[in-house]
This record gives sequence, C-alpha cells and structure tokens, in this order.
Amino acid sequence: MIKTSVIIPMYNIEDYIGETLESVFLQTQKEIEIIVVDDGSTDGSLEIVKNYQKEHDNLIIVCQENKKLGAARNAGMDIAKGECIYFLDADDLIEKNTLEVLYDKVKKNNLDFVTFDAAIFDGTAKDEENYKFYDRSQIGINVNNVYKGFDFWNQFYGDRSPMVTAWSSYFNRDFLERYAFRFQENLFHEDTEFTIKLYLKAERMMYVPNKFYKRRMRQGSIVKSKIGFYHVKGILINIKLIFSYLKEDNHSPNEKKAFLRHWEMLIRKAAVIWISLRGEEREELDVIINDILKELTEEDFFWEILHKQLYQDIKELLNKILQDNYSTEKVHVLDKKLDNWYDNNIEFFQGGYPRSYLEALKNKDGVILYGAGKIGRYMADQFQLKYWENIIGFAVSDMSSQEETVRGLHVYSIEDLLEYREKANVFITTTPKFHDEIIKNLKEKGFQNIYPIEWEKLLESIWI
Repeated sequence: MIKTSVIIPMYNIEDYIGETLESVFLQTQKEIEIIVVDDGSTDGSLEIVKNYQKEHDNLIIVCQENKKLGAARNAGMDIAKGECIYFLDADDLIEKNTLEVLYDKVKKNNLDFVTFDAAIFDGTAKDEENYKFYDRSQIGINVNNVYKGFDFWNQFYGDRSPMVTAWSSYFNRDFLERYAFRFQENLFHEDTEFTIKLYLKAERMMYVPNKFYKRRMRQGSIVKSKIGFYHVKGILINIKLIFSYLKEDNHSPNEKKAFLRHWEMLIRKAAVIWISLRGEEREELDVIINDILKELTEEDFFWEILHKQLYQDIKELLNKILQDNYSTEKVHVLDKKLDNWYDNNIEFFQGGYPRSYLEALKNKDGVILYGAGKIGRYMADQFQLKYWENIIGFAVSDMSSQEETVRGLHVYSIEDLLEYREKANVFITTTPKFHDEIIKNLKEKGFQNIYPIEWEKLLESIWI
C-alpha cells in the first residue's frame, strides 16, 4: 500500500535536486512513491535523477516538454497511486517526519487536507520579512479544530497574506479527485487559483504548526524571477477564474470578504506590472482582458461586491490599459458603468459627506476655498484633475502675511469676493475650531452657500 505520492516537478535544477530527493528518501514514512516530472530540462537534472532511480525502486520519472510547473504537477497526479498526495518543489526540502505526521493527521481525522508552516533558508533579511506569513503559529488557529476551508480562510486570512502555495498542504487524494482539481498550465501563479478552489471546497481541514517545509531563496527561481509576461498572464487568468468561483459560491458577498480581498490584491498587482509588458505581449493578452472586462461588466455579482477600494483598483487597471489605447471598446464600456456607479454611491467616497457636497463642486458660478493652509492645499491638489475650472481661488481673512498664489490659485481677501456671495459655493478649508466664526462672518457678508470641511473626513474622501 502506498500511503503518499510525492510529486516533484523539475526544470533545470541540477544543483539542488539531489538534496531535495535525499530529504524525501530520509522520511520516516516508508510507504511512499516519488514521482519526478522532468519539464524539459536542458541541464544535467534528469541524469542525476536517473542515477538515484537505480538505487530506489519507488522513484518514478516522467518526461515531458516544457509546459511549466502546473502541467508537471498535473502529469504527476495522473499516475499517482498514493492514498495522499504531496507536492514538493525540486529545490526545497522537508523535515524527515513530515509525511508520517501529516498522513496520520489526515487519516485519524478524515480530512480533505492539512496545512502547515514553512521556513526559508539561503535568503536575506528582507526575504525573512517578506515571508514571515509562512509562520501562522501566532494568529490564533486552534490546532485541535477541524475547520471548513471557507471558514478557515475567512477567519485567519482577513488581515494577513494567505498561503497560496501547493507545497504548504498535504492532500487526501480522494478529495482532489472528487472535485477534479487541476493546476493551470503554461503560466506562473498556478498555485493561486488552485488554492482558492481548495478552500472553497474543503469540508474538513486542519492546521499543524510545524515548519515542515524548508524553502530555498535562490536566484533564478520563479519567486526571484524578473516580472514579465507570464506573471501578468497568470495573474489575469487567476482574476477571471477566482471571480467565477466566488460568483458561483452560495455564501453571501459579505461572508466572502476575505476571499474577495485577495482577489482585489491581484487586480492591484496586475495594474502595477502592466507597464512591464511590450506591445506585442499586451496584444497576446487581448482575449483574456476582454473576457475579464466582459464578465465584470455583465455580471450582477460584480456590482453587488463593488465598494470604494475595489472601484479604485479597477479604475487604476483600466487607466493603465487606456494609456496604450488597448482593448479600448471593452475598457470604455466598463469605465462608463463604473462612473455611473460612482455617481450613485458618492457617499462611500466622501467620508460621510452628502451628495450635495459633490454637486457643490460642479457649480459653474464659482467655488471658493476659504483657507489656504493644509486643508485648502489638499483640496486644491485633488481638484487639479477635475472641477478645476470652477474654482475662483482661495479666500482668507487676513492678507498681511499671505502668499499671492497657492497651488496655482490666486489668494483673495474675502472682502474682494463679495460679488460672488449669492452664487458661489464656499468650502471652508480651515481647522474646525474656526468654522463657527467663519460661517457667521460669511453669512453677515451675504454668502449663502457654505460647506465646512473637516480634515479627518477629507483624508478618507475621494472627490474626483
């Protein structure tokens, strides 16, 4: 009986594959098969594994043309015979009791999978900081609890980076086959969609607070590789697939917040690295982009989950795409719908200010910013992109020590602006302790439309 199938995808890793295999051969669990899937290596990796195979009859080699990590893992799953499956990267290591402990945990508790922690080695201090989320022992997980995957994700990944890695979990093979789990092929970030689906489907899972996995930080690995086309392609495909999974899941949007937060992070990442692509690479992503935009535009689920941060993230991605006049039609359709949504939900963006404040900025008869200090300058900075033509300038009570212009706007004594008192809208951009005095003064001078601004609310607001 084979208890565990260890699947090791391999590509040009001759310096490390031997050490990785040794960590598996040393396992205290002996009822294992080791499936090395050579993904078209061009160095000496395959010969090294073949030499090991002469001494270990439980070592199986599968060779395929280069299709990347996901395809290699799938090829391993296709022939795996173990009761449980574990995915190990070809340059990393596992502690010698890893498989035995995890197998016993799965079998004794009838689990779909068990997840555990990791530690990095051969890294820098920055690496240690970036990957401290590999240790989940201090975030309150009850190691004796059996969780639903959905509940585990929502409870423990709300405010921290999730472990979206195949190697950080040990799987009951029946669970993987029941839902026909497969990795995306020919792209990076193949773990992400797989992991989201894993947590959405699992009925029984547990956590073991051991750092069983030892992850090597080496130059040339995927995690250290230069950001480029396959990274963006992988992220975009994940955006589309994860959206579909979350849409089909029967929990409420509010219950799916932690999953949605990770999905939104992928949108932000796509916006950031879009500029790294060349023109022909962007054109190659045209179908994926259009599929994503079409689904977001037409699906009610998107409008149910849309909120302030997601609106900003989507707009940022669309703006990056529009800079190159790329996928113009689809971008403009969604962009227009987002603008309509913004208009209908403006209170979300104004830190609690009512719609009347936004309408006041659109006043063609003039907008006056009363106060040229920190609050007034912040308001002016926001208006550089919209409603700028409506602003008459700054107004102050005392011109004796005041600059003539601030942020490109002329500064006036309030006495010089009396001609606007019936039509202009005055935004009071001073500290709140002066608001009552200024409002009284303005009313005495005949100004009728007055809108006080508070600094805290302003910082939370998006007015443009």
